[in-house]
Amino acid sequence: MDGTDQQGVGGERVLDGAPELVESAPLPKMTFGLVEERTGRRTVRRSHVVSLRPVPAGDAELLGVEVGAPALGMANRYWDEDGAVTEYATDFLGPGRHLSAEYDLP
Repeated sequence: MDGTDQQGVGGERVLDGAPELVESAPLPKMTFGLVEERTGRRTVRRSHVVSLRPVPAGDAELLGVEVGAPALGMANRYWDEDGAVTEYATDFLGPGRHLSAEYDLP
């Protein structure tokens, strides 16, 4: 995400308040928490789509797999209370990684 078209409410870009989002370093907290802390835009909805996808060239070396090898991929999208997307990311799980979920049921 380069931030050039990531306009928020009133034309404010998310990256204006949280420039760490484009740095290659660990974030101080989860992305949606950082966005809320810095911009006041609270995440109220999210979507995660998990699928088996071919690993692109830019990620294959990091994952230790061949370009195009199948890997579990996850597309993540988060929206604020005004319906504006505050985050979109695509993640890949490499060999030896696990995807787990735990829920409390009524």
